Amino acid sequence: MLNVVVGDGTQGPIISGLDVVGPGTVFAGNHLGQWGFGPPYEPPSRNVYAITITANGTVDAHGVIGFATIDTTGYTSGTFPFALENSLFGASSISEFEGDSDVIDGSITIVPEPGALALAVCGALALLLGTRRGRLRQHGCRVPE
Repeated sequence: MLNVVVGDGTQGPIISGLDVVGPGTVFAGNHLGQWGFGPPYEPPSRNVYAITITANGTVDAHGVIGFATIDTTGYTSGTFPFALENSLFGASSISEFEGDSDVIDGSITIVPEPGALALAVCGALALLLGTRRGRLRQHGCRVPE
């Protein structure tokens, strides 16, 4: 089972997808499907729970339990908790036995895109030059167009 909380569970980016059975996960090719607790604990949400059962035997205990897709729309910067161990439904695990898996909490850091920063700088320069030209004209100076 994979339990994920972003932010404090009420504020922060949204988990828009959670996959515990797809390619690259330890359960890929050996599962009976994926399910959870339903709304509000399925994407899109800040508290998401997903579980699966193996179709045959066991899976390798070392690997990726799942993939979370995070939607950061509306957030330009900041660091938010990413809880896998201290989540609403307890620690994420690859086993039904408590303590059989080691997971650790982390964080998500959002940084502005370089293109957005460059655009902001260009806009500020354009405003500065426009203001300066206006002041020069106000004092009777000729300003080339």
